[in-house]
Amino acid sequence: MTEELQYAGEFVVEKAVIFTSEGVEIDIRKVLLSIDIYENIRTNAISGTLLINDPVALLSTGPLIGQEYLSLRIKTPARTKTEIFDYSEDLFSIIKVLDKTDLEGHQVYTLQFITHEGMKNTRTKIRRTLVGTESEIVENLFLNDLQSKKDLFIEPTSGNRKIIPANLRPFDICNQLTKTACSARENSPTYFFFENTKGYHFRSLESMYAQTPKFNFTYDSETGKSTSDGMENVLSELNKIQGYQANNGNDTVVNVRDGVYASKLI
Repeated sequence: MTEELQYAGEFVVEKAVIFTSEGVEIDIRKVLLSIDIYENIRTNAISGTLLINDPVALLSTGPLIGQEYLSLRIKTPARTKTEIFDYSEDLFSIIKVLDKTDLEGHQVYTLQFITHEGMKNTRTKIRRTLVGTESEIVENLFLNDLQSKKDLFIEPTSGNRKIIPANLRPFDICNQLTKTACSARENSPTYFFFENTKGYHFRSLESMYAQTPKFNFTYDSETGKSTSDGMENVLSELNKIQGYQANNGNDTVVNVRDGVYASKLI
């Protein structure tokens, strides 16, 4: 029987295990307070934080030093199907232990983690010559250097390139290629390189715009939760923008350096 989503943001942690550098496995589901997972088209790897309340010093059996691995499996109940966020085999790398404090006799930890490609990227530098289109070079880096098994969403580019990296990391090369890549389909130069829960993407804005929207978000200035027949309207809550801020991006110093005021056109 398919479970139903009871409220916006509900999820179930099916597996949360830390593997220490000494080979100890620690199940943290019962001491886990919160999970935050971040993805952005302007960041190259998924990252996140765990907040853990450890009243019996369970994590001291490790101990935690920021060199552990995290196996995580989360499901989101849905009315049509259950969505799965599965990193139980493709492990996260824990890179930092933040804000280790004592709270009423309990140890509270904040752990920061990233996907293993993000960690391997920091340990890998490219010294060989790279030849091909931007899309071919990106695919080459992921398959041969990062050895990623995740799905790759790479939009074909036009024009061949020859790159001689000066000990650059794979992600740095991919970021540079977004500045020169031009879509073979749309003739668009608006490329982004990022990771989300579906895999890694090297694609143009036009290809992303062409996708079917998942949600139509609306802003509601009214406080409180949406209800229907006295029950919380989950779908309405998921589609609600809770707040926004318009920033004034005008910076005279930056504009002068970029030549904004140097135009001689009349």
